[in-house]
Amino acid sequence: MIDKLIEDLSKEYEGEESFSKVITYLIERGVISPMMVRNMAIVQDYFNHVYHQSMSITDWSSMREEYFNLKETRIKGIVYKYLPKTHRKYNVKD
Repeated sequence: MIDKLIEDLSKEYEGEESFSKVITYLIERGVISPMMVRNMAIVQDYFNHVYHQSMSITDWSSMREEYFNLKETRIKGIVYKYLPKTHRKYNVKD
């Protein structure tokens, strides 16, 4: 299946694939859901702005409400749900 996707992707974009084109292609083919992409983007944003800069999740999530068009509690819930919990360094800082 992965080989077929790579082949189709190469044909469609003729060697000019970018990250956003690959994600769009995978969403259009139903391989990944747009909501999963959004959730992973939120977790990555958390890592960039909170975890690496020692900002609290409460301050960050209230600042990002408009950007993600979600309520603060929903943003926190996504981070709590999708952030890997198996290692101490990934714990959410409140």
